[in-house]
Amino acid sequence: GQYTTGIQKSGLRQRKQVITSIPKFNLKSKLTNGYIKLNELPEGVDRIAFNLDAHAKDGIWENVYFTMSNINAEVKDNFVRGKISVGNLKNFPIDANFQAKLSLAEIQHFYPIDSVELKGDLNVDFKAAGTYEPAKHLFPRTQSSLELKNGYVKYLLYPTLPIEKINVQTLVSSPRGSFRDLSVQVLPIRFEIAGEQFYLDANLNNFDNLKYRVHSKGSLDLGKIYQLFALDGLNVAGKIKSNFSIKGLQNDVQEGNYDKMSSRGTLQIEKMRFDTDLFPKPYLIQIGLFKFFKEKMIFESFEGSYGSTQFTANGSLLNVLPYMLTQKGQLEGMFTFSSPSLNINEFMAYAPAASAKNASASNAGVVMLPDQTKIAFKATIEEIIYDTTKLKNFTGIVKTNGNMLELDSTTFEIAGAKVLMKGKYEPVKPQKALFDYNI
Repeated sequence: GQYTTGIQKSGLRQRKQVITSIPKFNLKSKLTNGYIKLNELPEGVDRIAFNLDAHAKDGIWENVYFTMSNINAEVKDNFVRGKISVGNLKNFPIDANFQAKLSLAEIQHFYPIDSVELKGDLNVDFKAAGTYEPAKHLFPRTQSSLELKNGYVKYLLYPTLPIEKINVQTLVSSPRGSFRDLSVQVLPIRFEIAGEQFYLDANLNNFDNLKYRVHSKGSLDLGKIYQLFALDGLNVAGKIKSNFSIKGLQNDVQEGNYDKMSSRGTLQIEKMRFDTDLFPKPYLIQIGLFKFFKEKMIFESFEGSYGSTQFTANGSLLNVLPYMLTQKGQLEGMFTFSSPSLNINEFMAYAPAASAKNASASNAGVVMLPDQTKIAFKATIEEIIYDTTKLKNFTGIVKTNGNMLELDSTTFEIAGAKVLMKGKYEPVKPQKALFDYNI
């Protein structure tokens, strides 16, 4: 058979190269009592063993079967051992029992590492059995842990940006193999980069009705982190300062039981870029000061931009964490919004990503809207540009409701005439939207 690839479209504008076919194969291999040592290094890897069985009965790569049992490798007190089996790459039927203990500082004694300095003690215990099927709310039965003590990472190209004092302890549990009994505990994560400390601990339970407790404190310079862990096609910058605790249950937001929720603290963001597939340009957050109180995430000071549009907003959101982690329920909120100029042409689905002085809406599609939002904006906009038409002094209430935008008693001026309008806008697909309005 042949190994072939193709381009797969994802969302409105994302393209990625994917495997479209692979040769049929059947591979079996076995090793016992293996040993390997590089002449230039002091230590060798001893007692290497594994039984490998992998096959592809057709040319569909998602149907590949892979199992490796009797895994073992040792270097002094360091070891990896266990088994892992994956039945296919569709619903990932897995059967795994894997343990590892590594002193990261000793890796350089048996494996050549010349670009990074590592320290710390890593312990992994991974047990899983079952399938991962989000649509059916299924998760492999698991009882797994990962712990890193006194970790240290320094890339020799960036000697002034070490990540140090890394301590991580994470537990993942799902005794029955479902989203309902899935538990993720972060106990906690701590590290320091370029003298700035960051701390996060979290407890997440029942991903069908998320029960959450999250505490974060510290500073992150995303630009410095990007220098160390750069990804092609992604440019990250900005700073985050956090000192907040949030606790609640997803259904309490939906049912209005706000007295059962608890949150407090602040989150500050500076000069951060935010990309979404719905819009061709990135959002830039110049300043964002958020406060947490009971059920609300309060936008106390928020200044941002999108293309040539500058805006400020103040208000609050509900259900933020469950919406981000599970995409369930509605993201609700109320804001005051102001802008000197809003260029709708730049929000069109197929608008050019680069800035254009004479951007037109004629071939750019329609403006897409996020699902599962119910947010009201009390808007004041000095100028709105749509295609070649300009509206002046726009005021009124603009609401999102699911995938629909509603205009409630909005007023604006066009060609010297003052207009009062109510209406609805609903995008059907990137090139089509439905309108209903009264003037």
